[in-house]
Amino acid sequence: MRVLEGRVARKQFVRIMSISILLAASTAFGAVEPECKEWFGRSKLKKGDSKCFMACSTLSVDLGTYFCTDRCDELCRPQVDCYQYRSALEKSFSDQAPDKWLEPSEKSRPWNSSEKKLVAAAILKLPRSLVEKSIFKIHRMSVGKLKTNQASTMNNSIALYDAAFSSPVPLERVLGHELAHVFWNGMSVTDRKRYEIAANWIRDINGDPTFGRDPKTATEIDGTLMPTEDFANNVEYLLFDPLKLKKLTPSLFGWFRTTLGAKFELGGECAQSNLKSE
Repeated sequence: MRVLEGRVARKQFVRIMSISILLAASTAFGAVEPECKEWFGRSKLKKGDSKCFMACSTLSVDLGTYFCTDRCDELCRPQVDCYQYRSALEKSFSDQAPDKWLEPSEKSRPWNSSEKKLVAAAILKLPRSLVEKSIFKIHRMSVGKLKTNQASTMNNSIALYDAAFSSPVPLERVLGHELAHVFWNGMSVTDRKRYEIAANWIRDINGDPTFGRDPKTATEIDGTLMPTEDFANNVEYLLFDPLKLKKLTPSLFGWFRTTLGAKFELGGECAQSNLKSE
């Protein structure tokens, strides 16, 4: 959840009702190791070739590359066509409220073309690995129950409110936070546990989580209440204020860099500024 005037500790957080999307467990965070890229390059296989995956899976390995066959899906994937990527985003917009939305009093409204362009341009600035394998819908809602609320996420549905388009907070930051929730929803149980260990979340005998770090190390106070909010906050800060994240919790900053990769940053190959024409 993103609000205009600081974070408000909501009573109703994102509720994970199903785990449905994103990445396979072994490559949930999408970073391909340099040695695997070199190993693949020596093979002379071509990205996007229909036989690439099968051939990659049977390549010879050694002690330094024994795990690289697990990266063949990523290594064989063709370079993204930014125009196709942008066109695909158009299918994510919905004029209807999400199914079984937590706040029935919140009403939807139709998108207009300028809003769609703003949202598409904002998403294109985000890391492709945060977006491309997600199955999500972006719903245009009028005013949230909390009037300063810019956005909310439930499962794979992101609601953008009027406040998102009048806020001094960049739209890409709002969407980056919400997509981090969608990313979390699609992570395997194992990868969620890995994050909780790295972020020092402690679960009691009933499985209820407790924030184990000093609260002063939280990028936002609502991140001390649930792992999913902590994760989304930290992904947001990794992208938009990495120095603060590194200062507050250097070890967790390092974990994100190792897990998500150094290229998990703004301004990727499909950023709006890199497109030659509309």
